[in-house]
Amino acid sequence: MESRTIMLGRTIANLLIITMIPFIIILFSTYYMHVHISERINEINYNIIEVVATSGEFTNETYNTLKDSINRYGDYKIKIRYDKKIKPGIYDTYFDKADIIDQKFKIGDKITIYLEDKKLSLFGRLINAFFLGFRPENYIDVHIKSIKSCVVVNNPSVN
Repeated sequence: MESRTIMLGRTIANLLIITMIPFIIILFSTYYMHVHISERINEINYNIIEVVATSGEFTNETYNTLKDSINRYGDYKIKIRYDKKIKPGIYDTYFDKADIIDQKFKIGDKITIYLEDKKLSLFGRLINAFFLGFRPENYIDVHIKSIKSCVVVNNPSVN
């Protein structure tokens, strides 16, 4: 009787190990994909904010480039903030894209671009998954986010 109990225990342990090893492998591989996508989104955001800072304008073409580049990696929210310098230390703040896109900025104006993934990546879904009766007590927020700010350093060129 004891040998049957031991055999049953070993069988259950082997089944758990067989299911856990692939889960852990998938978790590690999706983590590295998640990190790569996060770095790439930060790089795209940095490149766009650098263009805005040095050109002095946020054109519709630049906005579309940003949107197309990040949407290759998922569905992202784009929030833009424009702080228009009135006088030293005093700014008007705009959040509406109509007030920001295709506007010519002055030296000293500030632009902030915030990007956030609307859906969790596969890694985020796995980390928050209900697995073998265990549910994390708190939801782990692993959305990919990027925020970059700049101060305009050049007046836009006049054509």
